[in-house]
Amino acid sequence: MKSKNLKTILMLIIALLIVQITQSQTLETQIDSVLLAVFKASDEPGAVFLVAKDGKPMYRKAFGKSNIELDVNMKPENIFQIG
Repeated sequence: MKSKNLKTILMLIIALLIVQITQSQTLETQIDSVLLAVFKASDEPGAVFLVAKDGKPMYRKAFGKSNIELDVNMKPENIFQIG
């Protein structure tokens, strides 16, 4: 169930990124505006996001907590087990 919710959230984020792209904003500002709408509270479970173009990172940030009980903030350097 969690993976379904995560996939739905990620699809929503991607769709919002596409819709909100305007020439007057920088890429970082555009992505931040979408992600901050999803990750409003800094004391909730978080995520790390990376946007790359031609293999070069253009955006890399972490939001929320990696451990709520220990009050540990999420960092872009966090390592995740996938699959």
